[in-house]
Amino acid sequence: MNETEWLSKQREVFGQKKSIQVFYSEMFRLLRNEISKCGPSSKILEIGTGAALSEYFLSDLKYTKSDALKTRFTDEVVDAQALPYSEESLDIIFGVDVFHHIPKPFDFLREAERCLKHGGAVLLIEPAITPFSWPIYRFLHPEPMKWRIKISQDSRYSGDDVMDANNALPSKVFRNNTVGNLMRYEIDLNYSSNLFGFISMLSSGGINSDSSIPILNRRIKEIFDWEIRQSSKFRSVFCLRTLIVISKPAPK
Repeated sequence: MNETEWLSKQREVFGQKKSIQVFYSEMFRLLRNEISKCGPSSKILEIGTGAALSEYFLSDLKYTKSDALKTRFTDEVVDAQALPYSEESLDIIFGVDVFHHIPKPFDFLREAERCLKHGGAVLLIEPAITPFSWPIYRFLHPEPMKWRIKISQDSRYSGDDVMDANNALPSKVFRNNTVGNLMRYEIDLNYSSNLFGFISMLSSGGINSDSSIPILNRRIKEIFDWEIRQSSKFRSVFCLRTLIVISKPAPK
């Protein structure tokens, strides 16, 4: 299956599955809360638009949908590792399930540091590798999960094929449920990582499957909210997803 077929399939599954629509609605609510902090006139870029599921939830916002390949869902073709924007020209860069597909993710982070205005942010929703989620991503997920990798700012973590990936990468770079910075990689960006999605995500069946858990489908929003309220320790063991907020600090 090529990328266009894959994206069309995702779009089709999404349109037919109420459970995944509800889960994504809650997920994008977390994203929107962060976007709203930058004000209504912000310049916003989405990277890795994929099947453009964002337009179901952010249609009232003005933003550019971009991807590494031209598809019917994109506004622009953009290589996240070499952003075609001037310095300090963007307020928000966001992406859902894209960071772990970028072959040289630190090239992207350096580009984000260059293009973001001070006070701007990169917002990423990514897989989270926890004791509970590890076997799911390792054995049941269609994309690779390679945990035993060394993190280096010059390393390459996947091939040029946009479908290649490593689901472990976000948790290796941005440690789960932590606050930190990227200065050890010579990048002046701060980050926070917040895990979410446990039973709510499993109940939805995910975007790559036609299945779900019908008995729980009507309670996904309620379950999602309950999970968010749980302790950091609980979420660090059980959750499957993470919201990573990467901010560019004010000049020193």
